[in-house]
Amino acid sequence: MEGASAIRLQRQIYSAPVRKHLAPTVPATTSPIWVPGSGSLETWDWTIDNDYVYCYLSYSGYKVGKTILDGFWDEMERKGKEFNPYHAGFLQLVAVSETDEQAEEYKDSIEYFFKKSLHIPAGFGNPPGYPTVKTNASVSANSTMDSRTKQLSDFTWTDYLEAGNVIVGSPKTVVEELTHAVKELRVGNLMLLLQFGTCPKN
Repeated sequence: MEGASAIRLQRQIYSAPVRKHLAPTVPATTSPIWVPGSGSLETWDWTIDNDYVYCYLSYSGYKVGKTILDGFWDEMERKGKEFNPYHAGFLQLVAVSETDEQAEEYKDSIEYFFKKSLHIPAGFGNPPGYPTVKTNASVSANSTMDSRTKQLSDFTWTDYLEAGNVIVGSPKTVVEELTHAVKELRVGNLMLLLQFGTCPKN
């Protein structure tokens, strides 16, 4: 094909009408942004100021976690923000067994998890310059760090259960304890850690 015929063919192929394809509309609301934290006051401020969800990732259990989250809720109130339980989340270790007595089968896995898997030398866990002066001066942050250190070295299976580091038992017991924890912490987002240490796959 040469000359005028080739030009006519090209014109037929390339002169298709142009249609604009509109991108789908994006909803005005966005998904909540979850920010992990471990007690830093600056993280509280940042999540509160930006209306993000503060997620306290505690391996110290909900009884120690209450100190941190009470501080977070106090800070929200101080900043004039309306209380909303979905503005915070909490990580809790949980192990469910057929009965409360049978839950003792998790003893070795839980002790291994806390004493071996979470063992971080103090210099790496809280390096100089990481926590600010404001956070270091915080009573709640210091008492939490002291609790964590003690839990990693001195605690036994019974201590972990009593301190709320891990919630273990029959389904009924676990539900009751989790309900109590959520009410104490006043959180709307609960994250469960269900596999830890040398825990068997089943």
